[in-house]
Amino acid sequence: MPRRRLVGISCPVCSKLVLPLDESGCILDGYEMSPCRHYIGMAIDGDVPDMQVGFEDLSRAMKLIGHYMEAHEPDEGAVAAALADHVPDPAALLKAVEDAGGLWAEDWFACLPEVESVGNSWDGGACGCNGTSCFLFASAPNQRKLVKRLAGICEAVERLPPPSPSEE
Repeated sequence: MPRRRLVGISCPVCSKLVLPLDESGCILDGYEMSPCRHYIGMAIDGDVPDMQVGFEDLSRAMKLIGHYMEAHEPDEGAVAAALADHVPDPAALLKAVEDAGGLWAEDWFACLPEVESVGNSWDGGACGCNGTSCFLFASAPNQRKLVKRLAGICEAVERLPPPSPSEE
């Protein structure tokens, strides 16, 4: 009898199945994630991503940018200028932040050319048992480039002047 083929989250670099899912997008009972060497992290429901060792600056950069953008009166021009040497289209990232009302993981990952993301939505059939997740992968050469890019982004955002306090 042929074995049932598992579906789920596969690495876009090496095609390894890292997380089997059922037809609702939920993790199959008895299975755990078996990441490959290209897996670098994941985010659930657009939140700050949980990153593998060595890629913590991805979460740190997202927190720094998010915190700065949520301040009373952030200088978006200063943020765009700080990110200009590190992100291909900083204006698109800031527009996504403005449109969404905050920095969502999917928008952040889209501006990092080294990262390949695989999204998943699940519906467990009960209230509170649904959501989205985004799994991040990068080839070995891109992982090295990403680490350098993220360090530069963190340094650039940390050098920004503090946002102006609002007049209330």
